[in-house]
Order: sequence, then structure tokens, then C-alpha cells
Amino acid sequence: ITATRTGILPPTAGGLGAIVGIFDFIPYRISDGAQVGFNASPETLVIALHYAAPGGLLENTGISLADAAKYISIAYWNGIQWTRINGTVDAANQNITAIVTHLSRFAITATDVTSFRVLAAEPNPFTPLNPPYDKVTVSFANPNKYEVIFSIYDLTGTLFFTKTYTAGEIKIEWDGKDRNGNVGEDGIYIYQLQCGTQSYTGTMILAK
Repeated sequence: ITATRTGILPPTAGGLGAIVGIFDFIPYRISDGAQVGFNASPETLVIALHYAAPGGLLENTGISLADAAKYISIAYWNGIQWTRINGTVDAANQNITAIVTHLSRFAITATDVTSFRVLAAEPNPFTPLNPPYDKVTVSFANPNKYEVIFSIYDLTGTLFFTKTYTAGEIKIEWDGKDRNGNVGEDGIYIYQLQCGTQSYTGTMILAK
């Protein structure tokens, strides 16, 4: 499998922020060298993408290398738009890794950090009893490093879960459990983020 980094970058990935780098994973058949499609599902693969910071700034952004790990993530191109997936940053080696089930075009994206806004709640739906999609990750920009209150409500408006996170948090994971550690019923839940004087409300789907 060859990972080719493309030389031409679009400036942004829509709501996911700036694109730091795009990587095409191209599988070839050993027997004749022909390019082939590849889908490992239900098995998984781990990909690792490297990011650079010429002049001390993350490529195509104004984010310093020291802060890069706080704001980058991985996305893949689904043929229509970029879709964020969870990634793990290795700041020492300037790599970000992700678990995937297919090989195609992937990108490192950097969050727009100029104002508070929610960027993604993924995977959505999520499946609390079936890894690796057993937690939903809510990603958001928090440039003023405010304390964040994260709350979950059912469709009747009843508070299901709430937690206060330390100042500066930019990613929150929820495993589908209430305040007593019990997994919720299948259905739609309303989540709310309170960040300073601003708030955001969205929905997520829990499917066991």
C-alpha cells in the first residue's frame, strides 16, 4: 500500500477547518501492479499521517507546533465532503493515527480556533455496546479556554447526563451512560454545550 501526499491543497475542509495535508492511500495488486479498491470491513486498519511545521507553524495555518496536537484531527473524503474521524496525536513524532475500515483519500485538518463553535459530534449514530464506535466525540473550538458544561437530555427534556470540564477543553467523549453509569435506551438525545456566555445545542443518536 502506497500513501501519496498530494501537492495541491484546498484552503479549507468546510466546517472541519483548514487542511494541513492530504494523503491518498493507493492499494496495488502484487501480481501485476494494478491499482485496486480496498475495504477491510468488518476488520480495521491503522493509518498514520505525519504533519510538519515549517517556521514553527503548522502548514496552511497560524497554529504553532506546540499547540498543533490540541487542534488537529483526521478526515476522509467520501466523494462529496470531508468527514471527520477520531484520531490519536503523537506530538513527539508529529504523527496522528486513526482506525479505519477502508483506504482512500485522507486529510489532516486543523480546527478554526478563532471563536467558539461546535465542529462535529461523531460517530453519529454511535453504539455504546459495540466498539470501536462505542463513544461519541464532540469537537469544538474554545479559543478563550473557558470551562465547558456538557449536558445530555432525552426528548422529554429530562436531564440524562451532565458534567463540567476544565477550562480549555476542546473535545468531549460520551459513552451513552447516565449519571448512574447506566446505558441509555435507543433513540435521539439532545446535547448542549455551555462555553462562557455562549451555548450550542445539537442531537445525537444512540443505537445499541
